[in-house]
Amino acid sequence: MPNTLLNEARELGREAQGLWPQLIKLYQPLEVEQILLPDNANCLAVQAYLHMCNLNYQVEPRKNAEYMSPSGKVPFIQCGGTVISEFDNIVSFINSKGTTLTEDLTLEEKIDMRAYISLINNGLANAEQYICWVDPVTLDTVTKPRHGNVYAWPLNHILNWQKQRQVVKKLKVLGLYSKGINDIYHDVKMCSTGCQLPTKLEKGCRRLNPSLPPPAINKTNQRFPRLSEQETRL
Repeated sequence: MPNTLLNEARELGREAQGLWPQLIKLYQPLEVEQILLPDNANCLAVQAYLHMCNLNYQVEPRKNAEYMSPSGKVPFIQCGGTVISEFDNIVSFINSKGTTLTEDLTLEEKIDMRAYISLINNGLANAEQYICWVDPVTLDTVTKPRHGNVYAWPLNHILNWQKQRQVVKKLKVLGLYSKGINDIYHDVKMCSTGCQLPTKLEKGCRRLNPSLPPPAINKTNQRFPRLSEQETRL
């Protein structure tokens, strides 16, 4: 009897996926000429999640997507009259509609998953921000030209300065701004080995969304061949 009720509940959940008000629109910066490494990773993560949930969505590139977002962060989705930004909030919203990828996980597995996500966000994501907005080579050759590419002078320089100031302020609070680039690479290495990321990927417990890393990140990733193999496969 319990199994029957469980199967019926799952079937109702699958049917509920067809009750979405309309096509989900996913807003993000222009992919070819504008988007940066951290934003691209977040956008790919949301796209992957929507795809794994079998939800129809349409990518809507906008040069001012960051300023359209309710939180000032990308990506964000529009579902009917609802606008939700950032990965965690989007996942929570989708879960509230009866669509989830964790229904078969145990409580312990869910706790482990949240711990890994937190470790990645506090490790790799902050390292991406550092490399984009603090490392002088990447900042001058990649970040500034791409971030300000779609805006006319002097707005492009103003927005670059504004964004850099915002990121630097955050990194100072986290104690990362005063670190050297080699220290950041070491943190990335410790994060990757600490959470056994390559092993988790091979077991299918996590999904990695690669995103146009600069040569410095590629050099670091070469130290983890299994991780690079999984990136290529995905």
